Amino acid sequence: MTGRTAVYGVIGDPVSHSFSPQIHAYFAELCGLDMAYVPFHVKGKNVGDAIRGAHALGIQGLNVTVPHKMAVMPYLSHIDAAAKQVGTVNTLLWKEDGYHGYNTDYIGILRSISALGMSFKGRSVAVFGAGGSAYAACIAAASGGAERIGIVNRTSENALALASHVNSHYNVDVREVTSPDIVIQTTTVGFGEMKDSSPVSSPGYFAGVQLAFDIIYTPWETVFMRQAREAGVPHVINGFPMLVEQAAAAFGIWHTDERLYAENFDEKIETLAKRFNAD
Repeated sequence: MTGRTAVYGVIGDPVSHSFSPQIHAYFAELCGLDMAYVPFHVKGKNVGDAIRGAHALGIQGLNVTVPHKMAVMPYLSHIDAAAKQVGTVNTLLWKEDGYHGYNTDYIGILRSISALGMSFKGRSVAVFGAGGSAYAACIAAASGGAERIGIVNRTSENALALASHVNSHYNVDVREVTSPDIVIQTTTVGFGEMKDSSPVSSPGYFAGVQLAFDIIYTPWETVFMRQAREAGVPHVINGFPMLVEQAAAAFGIWHTDERLYAENFDEKIETLAKRFNAD
């Protein structure tokens, strides 16, 4: 690092588990950029101070992870139209007047599903959770042409708020889905202290499901994913492809550099996955 090294980072609580520093270091290596990417552990009460301080320090870009994807929004000078539609922000770009906010999570979801040769078009989709990632999942499904979206959440008020938000942007049937084609798990069940748990009580739930997608990537295989595999779901993925795809989209916002997508991007994801699995 020198005085000319551009600094980027990620804020969250927790943040020590994040693979983003390694991913962006790999992207910078591919593109020959002089940049550093740092994880910042920020408590909820300090989000505003963190954003103002980062801007004053000239940190060129930030990713935002749980639980701050909504909390950062009041502290931004501009929010991209797509991020407003999603209702959350996960990428910040330094500008003179303050940070500009974007959402690349929904892009990561769409690209991850497309890489499997699948799409949301005409599908019934069940989304577990009603937090920031659930908003991205629902908007991705709705924009991708889903026929029906069901939101499964322990707090009905939050589920209803998410349903109302989706319907304010898309004319899609948002109600209970009993036989989904695609299930997207966006809660923290299966992560950390809950790593031995699943939001699904019976493997029978997966009957007829074509894709089970858990956005958690540590552990690499969650209980939810194992249940889906044992039930015979054809496509079961964790959140790593989404993580890499949303990171690539964020990298593009910061650097407007399309070389990441030039050739063999799937191989680059595979290379990264092997590195992290080895760790």
